[in-house]
Amino acid sequence: MKPTFAFVANWKMYLSPNEESEFLSNYSTDLIALIPDQASLVICPSYLSLPEALKITTSPKVSIGAQACSAYGSGAHTGDISAAALAQIGISHCIVGHSERRTQHHETNQNIAEQAQLLLKAGICPIVCIGETEQERAQSQTNAILEKQLEPIKLACKGAHLWVAYEPIWAIGTGKTPTNTELEQTSSWLKKHLSDIFSDPQLLYGGSISPSEAGRLSSLSNIDGFLIGRASVDFQALKKIVRSCYTPQ
Repeated sequence: MKPTFAFVANWKMYLSPNEESEFLSNYSTDLIALIPDQASLVICPSYLSLPEALKITTSPKVSIGAQACSAYGSGAHTGDISAAALAQIGISHCIVGHSERRTQHHETNQNIAEQAQLLLKAGICPIVCIGETEQERAQSQTNAILEKQLEPIKLACKGAHLWVAYEPIWAIGTGKTPTNTELEQTSSWLKKHLSDIFSDPQLLYGGSISPSEAGRLSSLSNIDGFLIGRASVDFQALKKIVRSCYTPQ
C-alpha cells in the first residue's frame, strides 16, 4: 500500500440519519483500528448526519466529508448548501461531479469547477469525479472525455491540491472493473496530466470496488485510493476491502 492511500466512503442515500449515527457509534473504534497508519478514511454521510458524524468521529485517521455542495457562494438558492457552511462545521473533504449528480441533477463541467473552486477557497479538499460511458470507451474516447471534464477544473483550480476520482460510468454498481492494462493506461495518462496542473494530486479509483478486486486495484502504481459506494455501508465488506489492500496477496 502506498504511504498516503485513502479510502473514501460515499454513503449516498443508502442509510437514514439514525442508521448513519448507529453505524458510526457501533464501529467508531473498529474503524480507527482498521485503518493502518499509512492510510486514511473519509466517510461521506448525508447532509443531515454531518454534525452528528463530526461529534462521534474524533480520530485523525477518520475524517467526515460531504457528498456535494453548491456552485454558489451564498444567496437565493433554495435547497443548496454552500462550501462555506460545510467548512464552518468542520468538513474536510467534499465529493463533486459524481456521475449521479451529473445525470440526475444536470450538473455541468462548469458547475463542478465552480464547486471545486469554492471548496478550495473554504479550505475543503474537493474530490472531483470523472469518468466515461461504456460507449465512449468502446469508441476510444476515454482520454478526450476525461480531458473535457477536467478542462474547467484546470482553469479554476490550477496549482491547487485536490483529489480526482476516476469512476468509469460503466463500472459503477455493475460489478465490472477495468483490467489491469486498461486501468494502468488510463491512470498513467491521468496522473501525468494532473501532475502538470495541480499540486500533488491524489488519484482515486471508484466503480464496483469489491473485496475480491481491491487488492488487485490497490497494487496499480498510479492508484492512490478508492472511492467506495454501496460496499462502504456494510462494515464487514469495508473491512475486507481495506484489509485486502495491505495484506500480501
